[in-house]
Amino acid sequence: MSEFKFPDKIPIDGLILLNCQNDRFRLGDIKDFVTELSEDGSTWQEVVRGTLSSTFNPQIIRFPKTYHASHLRFKPLSTHVLGSIPTIAELSVISPLPIPSEPIEPQGLQYRPTGYSSPDIDEAPPAWQ
Repeated sequence: MSEFKFPDKIPIDGLILLNCQNDRFRLGDIKDFVTELSEDGSTWQEVVRGTLSSTFNPQIIRFPKTYHASHLRFKPLSTHVLGSIPTIAELSVISPLPIPSEPIEPQGLQYRPTGYSSPDIDEAPPAWQ
């Protein structure tokens, strides 16, 4: 189960789900699911229950109407491969919020490379060392 909390209530029309892209056998691809929304994080309302395809393509999950919620829960109920653990690469919210005309810059966020987790990934040392 994946649970998300937003800073405020937002309008939500649906979701876009992308299965993991690294397994040709599609282990972990979600088959049946339930999506729930909440305004307070304690009282939940089921908004859609459905079945997904086993595909590398993005899948759109449309809600029957626009909901306003501050919490979202996505619950996998089964996978296409019996016994596999449900996995998702990306889950995006479809919202009718307007797109800002100016890019929003995150305050205080700095990127810094951390190096590689394994020396065999790249033969050359990173430029920052």
